[in-house]
Amino acid sequence: MASSGIKHQNVIFNMDGTVTPAQFLRGVKDFFGILRSVSKSVTGETGGIRWAISVKEGSNLIVADGMPVGKTTSEDVMRTIESINGGMNELAKGTSEQPRYFTDETLKFAKDLATLAESAKAKGLDKVEFRVEGSGIPISAEAAASVNRIRGKEHVAIGSIEGNLQTVSDRDGFRVVVYDSLKDKSVNCFFSDEEILMQALQAFRKRVTVFGTVRYRKDGTPISVRVSRIRVFKAQDELPPIDQIRGIFKRAQ
Repeated sequence: MASSGIKHQNVIFNMDGTVTPAQFLRGVKDFFGILRSVSKSVTGETGGIRWAISVKEGSNLIVADGMPVGKTTSEDVMRTIESINGGMNELAKGTSEQPRYFTDETLKFAKDLATLAESAKAKGLDKVEFRVEGSGIPISAEAAASVNRIRGKEHVAIGSIEGNLQTVSDRDGFRVVVYDSLKDKSVNCFFSDEEILMQALQAFRKRVTVFGTVRYRKDGTPISVRVSRIRVFKAQDELPPIDQIRGIFKRAQ
């Protein structure tokens, strides 16, 4: 996704009209879920960006200011905000392609928020929107339809995924995330074998191939893997020198 030139470091969420406390809490939960999941996707870390929240007095307007934590940079914050803005805009316009840095978790939060917006209209809610700068992005039934198109009809098969292991999370069950080498899309990896899980943890930020039961979308994009085996590639500085490789090759002839 091309840079939109956004210079703001905050995201505004607005539920305009008559909103019950329960609806507002649900909307805010989904909003935070989108912030956290895209932040994690961009930075590769849980908590890489801290969101300072403020509420405009007398309104349902929430401002989330992003601040880098640890190794995260201001550029990472900007890229996260651009990705949220661009991705939500794509969903609102009816895309059938998964926005960059939007994981399955992000899509679920976006769909839940769009479903809430539509169901609350009959009770006085005027609109739900995201805003970074300029006019807001409406969250409506079209965004939910986009998520449905992206997900399509899923299927499973035995297979493997190669990529970089960049995210480790123990939230809602232990999992790691591998970024697929072909499409640079996040693939959630789940483990039932503790020994294989420990191998995965030791491979953090390394290139790996995970083998197991892979869940795919209709277009063949992998979504998740129930891992039965993992192969960890050696880092560049761990590989033997080229002269040694030539020697091994000659002896094999």
